[in-house]
Amino acid sequence: MTPLKLNWQTAWQTAIAGVGGLLLWTAGWVEPAYAGRAILNRSPQLLDRYFGIPLEVEPCNNPSKNLSDERECIVRVYEPSDLAAVFPELEQNTLSITFINDRSIRIDLARAGGDLTYTPAKASKLFNYLFGYRAPVWWVYSDNRNRDLPIWNYQACLGDGIATAYSSYSSPSGSVPDLSVFYNPDCEATEYTFGDIRSHWAKPFIENLAIQGIVAGFPDGTYRPDASVTRAEFAALVSKALRGSYERSPVEFADVPWDFWAYDAIGLAYERGFLTGYPSGIFAPNQAIPKVQAIVSISGGLGLASDALGVLLAYADGREIPDYAKFNVAGATQWGIVVNYPRLDRLEPNRPATRGEIAAFIYQARFGSDGFIDSPYIVIAPSNPISPEIQLKMVGFF
Repeated sequence: MTPLKLNWQTAWQTAIAGVGGLLLWTAGWVEPAYAGRAILNRSPQLLDRYFGIPLEVEPCNNPSKNLSDERECIVRVYEPSDLAAVFPELEQNTLSITFINDRSIRIDLARAGGDLTYTPAKASKLFNYLFGYRAPVWWVYSDNRNRDLPIWNYQACLGDGIATAYSSYSSPSGSVPDLSVFYNPDCEATEYTFGDIRSHWAKPFIENLAIQGIVAGFPDGTYRPDASVTRAEFAALVSKALRGSYERSPVEFADVPWDFWAYDAIGLAYERGFLTGYPSGIFAPNQAIPKVQAIVSISGGLGLASDALGVLLAYADGREIPDYAKFNVAGATQWGIVVNYPRLDRLEPNRPATRGEIAAFIYQARFGSDGFIDSPYIVIAPSNPISPEIQLKMVGFF
């Protein structure tokens, strides 16, 4: 099963600087598959019904020389009364919609003042406001940064033909956010259902990571979500999906020769702080990784360890968590990384982790509460905190 690939050069034929940021369109318009509220590829008259009389109507700035005279470009600026509820942190709540030949192609929240951190959850909120349903995916396909130019933090597919982009501009008063949504044919929804996960609890986690090219199935079209994961396989996943919070000096393991398939991934996972070897100098690459070890690896590598041990009361089998792991399990629980099936209160820390569980942990580590997946198996940390003094005494309690 081949992950969706983007060809930026062919996907976008022309780029011009328009009001509210970078304006892009395709040479041949194809309507989004599931437009919902359908505000792309629509006339100005129809969008006036949605958003009211525009505040401004003006031609696009600096039109491309490649545009023919028949391709008129205009921008209409709206100030819908309900937009403030989507991003209350913004000082300005206007939409700049770009039209080519009276058909809408792009929507911008143009350089609106205020402090905005654009997350997958907020992108979904904007998508839902504009199109009337929840965005099906979140897949970052560009992450470029430049100190001297506007900083494109990322451009991402939201599925169903819609992409989103976020950038941050420097100004005398601080950074100014600029975000947009637009049509991109490479963001059409793609079926990533493996043959054996259609009714599996981890299906949404697996599919989202498959879309991003992080996990893959087997040649027979299955994913085998309940199979165990070796330490080498886990190293390959975390080194690909997560960056880590610090670096270690390289080390060689006696049982990981240079021609071992996961040699580079194991080295990278070690250097980024996700995995360590054993005192005897081995890594045990073919050993099934226990669930608690996977959680500790992710939490430790991301620097999430916490002394709020009271959150471990969420687990009826908390006594089975090894002492060395409790601070990292507590941190992972607070950050929403732990996913338990079928019972939320059963961590089962010392049994081998499954491929489905590892996919869920990695997805949650990447997005946490900002992700799109609303699973009933994501552990929510208890809301009744215990004093730090008592928490530290609880290390030997569980």
